[in-house]
Order: sequence, then C-alpha cells, then structure tokens
Amino acid sequence: MSNRYNEYTGFIPASNPIDWAKLTGGLVTTIQGIGAAREAEKQLLDKLQYDNSKILQNTELGKSQTLNQLILSGSNQGRESMMEWNRLLKAGQITPLEYKNRINNLMDSWSTFANTAKSYDQQMQEALKRQQEGIGSGLELELNNRLSQLGDLRNKATQVDPNNGNFIIGQLGQDGLFDPSTIMDLRSISQPGNMIDNKVDLSTIVDEKTKGWEDWTIELGNKTITDALQNPAIQRARLDLANGILSNPRAITSILKDNTDGNYDFYYNNDDLNSKIQDRISKENELNKQLGKPALSGDDLNKFIESEKEKFIFLAQDDQGVYQPNLTNKQIEDAKQTVLDAIDSRLERKVELDEPDRVGGGGGGGGRKNEDKSQENAALIAGYKATLRAWGADPDATISSGSWVKSSNGPDFGGLKQGYTYTPKNGGIEVSKGRDVVFFAKTPKDLAQFVYNGEPAEVSLNWENARKMARSGQSSGSNKGSSGIQW
Repeated sequence: MSNRYNEYTGFIPASNPIDWAKLTGGLVTTIQGIGAAREAEKQLLDKLQYDNSKILQNTELGKSQTLNQLILSGSNQGRESMMEWNRLLKAGQITPLEYKNRINNLMDSWSTFANTAKSYDQQMQEALKRQQEGIGSGLELELNNRLSQLGDLRNKATQVDPNNGNFIIGQLGQDGLFDPSTIMDLRSISQPGNMIDNKVDLSTIVDEKTKGWEDWTIELGNKTITDALQNPAIQRARLDLANGILSNPRAITSILKDNTDGNYDFYYNNDDLNSKIQDRISKENELNKQLGKPALSGDDLNKFIESEKEKFIFLAQDDQGVYQPNLTNKQIEDAKQTVLDAIDSRLERKVELDEPDRVGGGGGGGGRKNEDKSQENAALIAGYKATLRAWGADPDATISSGSWVKSSNGPDFGGLKQGYTYTPKNGGIEVSKGRDVVFFAKTPKDLAQFVYNGEPAEVSLNWENARKMARSGQSSGSNKGSSGIQW
C-alpha cells in the first residue's frame, strides 16, 4: 500500500509536517523581545524625567535675590509637571512622542530663562550704558524696564503650559488669574528684539543726506526766490529720504519718541492705557489749578482724552514673542511730518527784491529804500489793526474817530499768527499752542509784543508809531496789500 494513499479516507499526509514546538518557541521569543524593547524605552523615558529634574533642581542662581525666588518656584513647577506627564504616559493617556516633546519644550524654555537670569544684572547695566551714550531708543528703554520688572515678584508668577510644556511668566490680576497681555514665553525674554533697539538720530541723518542738495533759484516778477523745494529732483529726493528713514514701525516709533517733544509713551492693553490717561488728566488739572483755570470737564475733557490717546503707542508680541509697536495712521503721519520738517529746515529758502531800474541821474537807490520803508510801515499798521480786531474793535472806525468802537462781529483773530489758539479770558487774551499757554495779553498793546515779536521797548515804539501812522495816513500805500499779511 502506498504511503501517500489511505484506502479509507483518500487523505494523503503532508511530506513535511509542521513543527509546532519550534513555531511556538519563536513566538514566545518575539513577544519577549517586544517586552524587553518596551521596558528599555520605559527606562529611557523615566531617565529623561529624572535627568531633567536634576537639571531644574540644580539651576545656577544669579545675583538678584527676588529673581532667584522666581527661579526656585519655576524649578519646582517644572519637576512637578514632568512627574505628572510621566504618570499620564504610563497610564496610556499621552504617547511617548508627546511626552518627549513636552519635556524638550520645558527644558528649552528653562535653559533660556536660566541664562537670562544669570546675565540679568549685566543686561541692565548694558542697557543703562546705551541710554547714557544716546544709542538706545526710547522703545529700548521701555522694553528693558519691562524686563527689569522680572526682579519685582509682586503679583508675578510662572506656569508650565500642561499641553505643550512651554514655560510662561505673567502678571496676576486681582482675580488671581494671569493678565493675558502680560504673558510671555520665557524664551522670548532673551530675544534681541526685546532688549535692543537703536535710536534714530534724525538730525545727524538729515544733515548727512542733504549735503550737496543745490539751491534752486527762480525769478518771479521783481523777486528772486531761492528754494530747493522748487526743484523737481529735490522734491523726489526729499520724499525718498523721508520714506527711507520711516522704513519700519520701530524707526517711526523712534522718530516720535526720540525726536519730538510730543510726550509719547507706550501701553500694553486698554486697562494700561486708561490708567496712564488718568495720570495725565490729573497732571493737567493740577497745572490748571496753579494757573487759576478750572479742571477739565465736558467737551474739553473729551478732546483732551482723544488727543492724549494719540500720544500712546500700543506694544504687542509678534509670533516670536518680540514686542512690536502698532501705530495709528495719525502717529505715522505725525512722524512723517516731523521728518519732512527736519529736511526742509536744512534747505535755504529766501526771497530777495531785485534792484529797481534807475531812470535818469541822481537819486542813487532812493526808490528801493522808499519801497522797503513803505512795506515796513504797511506791515506795522496791519499788525496794529490786528491787535484791535482781536479785542473786538472796528479798526477803521476806531482810528478815524480816535476812540474805541466795537465791531459788530466781535473778536477776530484772523490777522494774528497762525497755528495758535486765542481765547478771551480774565479781561485779556490767552495765547496757547496745543495744551501749552505761551502768552497772555491784558491790552492790545501787550498783544503787540506777541504780534511783532521783538524787544519790549522796540515793540512798544513800533505799535505807537503804527497807531500814529494809521491815524494820520502818513504811510504811502499803508492800506495797500495789508490785508494779506499774516502774523
């Protein structure tokens, strides 16, 4: 009978039967190998927690005692967070990759913070030196002041983000919670942009860049006008220079903060802004009190608040945690005008009267002198009339009658210097520019001191001469063109 055939069943047995003992033995070995690998990984993950906990515990402290307290507190938080993540890992609630990423983020944040803490005093000294040398900007001073607040633990706290391991620091509000606008990733503290910002030296830049800009002269009637801004090439160069200086928000901020007397400052959130506005209102009211003026209220208060808001620049963190200025359109325009004014001040601009044609002999230049004197007298009379109108007088009626005659239109300040505010007050006229009182006149003659802008004795004499000339009509052409003169 054949070995391959069974007459009862027709079954042909396999020539190589399965070795079940060998197969099951290999499976056991494989399972044991997986278990060993997992145990090795488990030990590595446990070691990762242990080693990094030791680093946190042994962090080198700096010189600042209060900052050291913050370091010790943060060290404890870091170790507790890693212990919690290890528990979650073993419970299968987070993966080994998530566990590693969290610890790596935490340690990266911590090492940056620890190094910053060690060099804290050195950084503050360097910042002070840069300010003294005029290199650091007002924004740099603000940012380093903010960094220096790390040394003030009042309502300050650190925290580990449980989801990603990032170390953060912030200010606690009255409710015991973090103020969102104060939260910083510890790594952002050491960003150069949060410590260094060079000042824009507008005066030096403009002096250097406008060298060689030639004068541009044109003839207009009997006048020779020297004005570089009449040159199309200079007009283009002027705008190119301004745009180059105002190339980024930090440069614009330095123009406002470091190159104007606009009293600009910074804020981080609405509460911060409102608090600083209230401080300025208090200071303004104290000044008003000293000047015998009422406290701000109603429309005056609202106008003051809106004006002061434009003096504060909002700082917010970018994607890298660096504080950047967020400027309003008005702030940008004010900075541009500041730069353009600085450029224009370097350009020579003048008007010269040409020598008149001389017909016949004799006389020698007398015609030119008479013309100049006539224009000077016309200007004096125009200023004299402007002081009368400011008091609500009718100049022509007053001059002709020799006595005070009120104008039906009341006070008219249109003939005075432009760019100032004139307010009848306390029996006189208060002259102000912006929020600053620059002059106070009790009489029209007093106001002439502001109009003529000269030595008191000379101004008084000019005003009296103008009054006499207006009454006698002695000035040739005294009324001609006087209405076009602005003071």
